Amino acid sequence: MKKLMIAAAVAALTAGVYAGNCSDEPEVDCADVFTVKFSGKTTQEKNATYKTVVKLSGKGTLQIDADYVTETLAVKVGKDKYDVILEDGEVTKFTYFGKKLETVLDDNTKKPGKNYKLESDLGVKFEDQTEYAINVNQVAFGNMNVYVTKAKTIKGGACGEDTDIEGCELVLTPKSYKGWFTGDFQTCLDEEAFLDDCVEFDADGATSLIGGTWSAKYSKKLSK
Repeated sequence: MKKLMIAAAVAALTAGVYAGNCSDEPEVDCADVFTVKFSGKTTQEKNATYKTVVKLSGKGTLQIDADYVTETLAVKVGKDKYDVILEDGEVTKFTYFGKKLETVLDDNTKKPGKNYKLESDLGVKFEDQTEYAINVNQVAFGNMNVYVTKAKTIKGGACGEDTDIEGCELVLTPKSYKGWFTGDFQTCLDEEAFLDDCVEFDADGATSLIGGTWSAKYSKKLSK
């Protein structure tokens, strides 16, 4: 059961956000990549009738290409360590908001060459992962940097709605996020099958819970 526990724990801790821009150089092929840390708890099976609650922790990278999410993590559950890759996560929520939002969206107030800091939220989920029957939902809050590209013909003033110029485009860069996760996973009937694939799960839908907190920090270096 150990492999199932670990995979479920890791799935719960994945996080991500798709901002549409991973750099200020659109011609460069890139993806949004975050460094991720997490901590929480799950249950670990000791025998057929007994489980114990154990701590889990981990770190790694989260890569997001459009709405496609891949997480590569080094995870510790109890005293055991594992390397795990999760794929096919879904970005369920990404918005930016805050006091400066109206300024950023208005050509008569946003200024070329200026950075604006906005609040941001994100959501990521994994549903019924093929091998592990995992369901995980994650939420987090953080901040987004909005840069207004420079315009040579404007000095000191706002972009202006009627000005036909190059520049004054918004470049969004996610920064850092903190949040929490909840989830569950089903128990594999054939423990030996877990050495390869677990394809037959408990018909009664017996589940183990996972939960905790996670953080994600955008990496410009890894995103190119």
